[in-house]
Amino acid sequence: MKAVLGVVLVVLVGLGALFLGYQSMHDTAITTENQIKKLDNESQVVLSTMTIQVQTLVGLNKQYTKGLQEVITAAVQGRYGDKGSQATMQWIQEQNPTIDAGRYMDKLQDIIIGGNKEFQISQNRKNEVCTNYETIRDTLVRGFFLRMAGFPKKDVLLLCQMVTDAATETAFKTGKREATIKE
Repeated sequence: MKAVLGVVLVVLVGLGALFLGYQSMHDTAITTENQIKKLDNESQVVLSTMTIQVQTLVGLNKQYTKGLQEVITAAVQGRYGDKGSQATMQWIQEQNPTIDAGRYMDKLQDIIIGGNKEFQISQNRKNEVCTNYETIRDTLVRGFFLRMAGFPKKDVLLLCQMVTDAATETAFKTGKREATIKE
């Protein structure tokens, strides 16, 4: 009787350990897939924010330039009339506002460089989590149990896709890279 009870106890402990292991792998997979989705969303926000900042700065510069042109036109017409100065010679040095393109370009470069760096960091973080999850799914025991549980539940291939540019994709497909700046 004690032997049967001992065998039953060992079987129950073994089944309990197996269930707890399965539950742990299941919960790890759920957590990892949710983290991948979060990191994918984070990458989208970083890229979108940089794009909006660049578009806003370019739009503001266009508005500033248009407004400046209107001010200069009004000043010249106010000074000389609609037809401008009709003098054969004029010894006047005009003092009109100027557009400081250097500050605008510096700010634009800062947004682009900073945004690209932040986007690179977010893509690297996502890639690290995706690689770790793929490794877990490829292992013998954990991968088997995860497949049995129906993982991946989310479209991990799409979520783990890295965002690149057409030139990079072409270089990796062909094995050849073209010069960045063409003459």
